[in-house]
Amino acid sequence: MLKCSCVLLFLFTFCFNYGFSKNNSCSDTDTSGSSAALYYKKINDCYTQFVLETDSQYLSDLYEEVLSWDNEIVSNCFYNLLEDGRSYYLRTKQYDKLSATFRKQIGCGLRDGTFAHIKKKKTYSKFFASSYGQNLNDSFYILHAKFKKQINLTYFSSVQNLIARDVFARNILYGSFENYFSGQKLKPFALLPDSINFEIQKNLMRYTDSTCFEDIVKLVSSNGFPSASKIGTGGLGFLYAHLFITCPKIYSSAGIPSDRFIDSIMHLAVENMEVGNSTYAYEKDYSTSSHGNSCSEPFSTYGTSVNIGGGKREILSAIIDIENLDSRRAAIFLPPLWVDAIMNKFELPEGYILPEEVKYLFAQ
Repeated sequence: MLKCSCVLLFLFTFCFNYGFSKNNSCSDTDTSGSSAALYYKKINDCYTQFVLETDSQYLSDLYEEVLSWDNEIVSNCFYNLLEDGRSYYLRTKQYDKLSATFRKQIGCGLRDGTFAHIKKKKTYSKFFASSYGQNLNDSFYILHAKFKKQINLTYFSSVQNLIARDVFARNILYGSFENYFSGQKLKPFALLPDSINFEIQKNLMRYTDSTCFEDIVKLVSSNGFPSASKIGTGGLGFLYAHLFITCPKIYSSAGIPSDRFIDSIMHLAVENMEVGNSTYAYEKDYSTSSHGNSCSEPFSTYGTSVNIGGGKREILSAIIDIENLDSRRAAIFLPPLWVDAIMNKFELPEGYILPEEVKYLFAQ
């Protein structure tokens, strides 16, 4: 009896002190304001409640609520929740909510090529054979056209021109862009001495990266951060690759290194809800100190895990100042690492200090 009472007292104290009770955490968080903190509090509360109670209803409620959020905000910051919701509703065969999630995705920038690829998957065959799926298929281009109307065409065209410049340079070096990524690199300068061959390749790409960076600085200055709602998702990967992943560093005419530039504008964009916090954390952890592209030993600032295959995830680099990791994560609205570890099924790194109240979750 005494043992039972102690357990009940612990659970009551834990819920009271940490605000994890069902009545005041996930379901009641107000996101009617425009503050990033409010939206992320809602998400983090739902995740925390889910890992504490293993009740998927918390996730279901979150996925359903995201459908009512502003398309611009979802497109910029929370598109991953639509992906998770779509998988959840497909798995639970809730075709009405799956259709609604698809429609939200289309309104937030789901590409026609991606939609066509999804339709071919066997796991979606029953859905697209249903009336929900058929109606969605008939409505795709109307919904997609609405999203395209909000794109900043000037900004979009400028970014596409930068991408074309980069593709042109790599075509000269490797024969085609596809050869570069497939590893089937041609050697158009193979007849030249190795020293000249190396200098041509190094300087051509360095010149291309430098001119692209200079134009990106000007574009951001005049158009603001290139969020997904402004230019679609296609340009962002190019932006990160050419600003974060550059070694040796490239500098603007004002003497600003590219990694510091993108770091500063992305950090501010998280607060302004122009890019997701997990996107920023990933780029910071795996680009600034990146594997194979770094000027220094790789390290992790936010403890971002990555898929290493076989359904496993790992944090690939040592975390700097690990004692203060959760404080850094909280500063960009990420949940504590222990919540992330349970949600994404990866091992906590050595040196990470678990709060006493949740150690039982990790007991063998």
